[in-house]
Amino acid sequence: MMINAARIINRGILKISGSDRLTFLQGLVTNDVAQLTKDKSLYSLLLTSQGKHSFDLFLTAVGDEWWIEADRTRLDELKKRLSLYKLRSNITIDIDLEHHIFCLWGDEVTNVFDLANNLGQTQHTPLWHAYVDPRCAELGIRLMINTDHLNRLQQYDGVTIVEAEDYRYHRYELGIPESNSDLLVDKSIPLENGMDELNAISWDKGCYMGQELTSRTRYRGLVRKRLFPVTISGSVDLEMPITANNVEVGQWRGVCQDRGLALIRLEAIDKPLMCGKTQISLNRPTWMKLPLGQ
Repeated sequence: MMINAARIINRGILKISGSDRLTFLQGLVTNDVAQLTKDKSLYSLLLTSQGKHSFDLFLTAVGDEWWIEADRTRLDELKKRLSLYKLRSNITIDIDLEHHIFCLWGDEVTNVFDLANNLGQTQHTPLWHAYVDPRCAELGIRLMINTDHLNRLQQYDGVTIVEAEDYRYHRYELGIPESNSDLLVDKSIPLENGMDELNAISWDKGCYMGQELTSRTRYRGLVRKRLFPVTISGSVDLEMPITANNVEVGQWRGVCQDRGLALIRLEAIDKPLMCGKTQISLNRPTWMKLPLGQ
């Protein structure tokens, strides 16, 4: 049994408390925060008014607070963004600097941490707060741990501490992006990046920022590109386009060793793909749903 644990240093935590937190966030983010409980964490997005990606968020209920995991380098920006909509709402928004984010994966990870393999299932202990990744169970679990307890995780039976790049490779194998290197701020379109299948969007809740354009993209079938995991047979220049029969059909979002994430036009997914002289092999994750005929 081997469980990999990687500290994700580019992710941090924002805390929201106050009696109006549900109403406040419900009108801003893409998922239905009424489904957030102490036993279930959620994945969600904060979009621009034009329906473009701004932040990807993990939401966890911890006591009387909601903890929001987001891009650590942009926590101040996120706090200011949310504060713009606070008005008279009874909420408090604080940046947490005491907890670290770890991602853990391996065949027995949910059993070792006493979690069923249910998306978003959450466990709270005196040592940490852990939950099955709400996007895809194969990603493993995400864990928020206080600085004082880091040694306990390192000594946990069966857990091996690895580099963040190892987790990135694992994530790329599954074709799953994260902010803000893979998801372009104010540019990426959620449905092109699998955010529907990855459980970031509720289609039954009321309005939220960017909801109209996101719904229109879905119901009119306007998605013409998708983010795919790819295997690379050699080195590539991320500034160069991906081509099929010498016609540009895709752009890079990231590369990790021989794996990558690339935004590819759907019309080209069954064609031989190249980047310069390097062959690109496109993979289709089991979680991905494509239009009929693709």
